[in-house]
Amino acid sequence: MHIRGTIFHHPQLVFHNGFTSNKYLILLNSPHKSDPYFFVKTTSQQKNKPSTPGCSESFHVFFLDTASNSFFHLPTWVQLYESYLMSQNDVEEDTDLKERGSIESNLVDKIVECLFLVAGDDLSAEEKKLLRPPIDEYKRLLAEKFNVKR
Repeated sequence: MHIRGTIFHHPQLVFHNGFTSNKYLILLNSPHKSDPYFFVKTTSQQKNKPSTPGCSESFHVFFLDTASNSFFHLPTWVQLYESYLMSQNDVEEDTDLKERGSIESNLVDKIVECLFLVAGDDLSAEEKKLLRPPIDEYKRLLAEKFNVKR
């Protein structure tokens, strides 16, 4: 079983538009039993994307500089505008998809928060539950409630 924050590499990932490319994927959930894997892809190609660390709402990316994470050794943009749900069988049977490492859980939390900020309305109820399991959502809401500045 893999946990959120696990980094996978696929040398010929097939995108939704049919193109293929060499990509690193970040797992944003911790799949249980028959849950699908929720992946987002990454790129080290800046192409007019901002290089301010963190969430960029207008570009639908999350920027990881080399100092902010322990895996990526190049500046990396997490592309939140295109996600990939894969069944556990598909992950296990894809011999090209390899686990390569992980990023820190606090970064995964920030990436998920950014995803909800930029694309939350477009996520299905199932996807939201994968990204924020009910107990995690309750903990987040409680933290917000009691984090009032006085």
